[in-house]
Amino acid sequence: MIYNYGYQDGMGEFYITIDGERCTGCEQCVAACARHVLEMWADDYDNFIVRVTDKEKRRISYTCSACTPDATQQRRPCHIACVPAALTHSW
Repeated sequence: MIYNYGYQDGMGEFYITIDGERCTGCEQCVAACARHVLEMWADDYDNFIVRVTDKEKRRISYTCSACTPDATQQRRPCHIACVPAALTHSW
């Protein structure tokens, strides 16, 4: 199952997408997120996967901006930590 967390406003679409089929529940992306945007939870099938915290769902574009890649950094720390590539950002 694909999980989308975020919002759309006048500045654009800001979503973090988690592929539940790829997520192994290893918690590496949670540990790599210095801004505490991610947490582990049990989905409807009792599989432990990552999700965006309720507190961050409506402000991820601001919170995640500290990790936004620039010319020298191609991927965010959470992307690097996610070996199965289950986590993506829309911006």
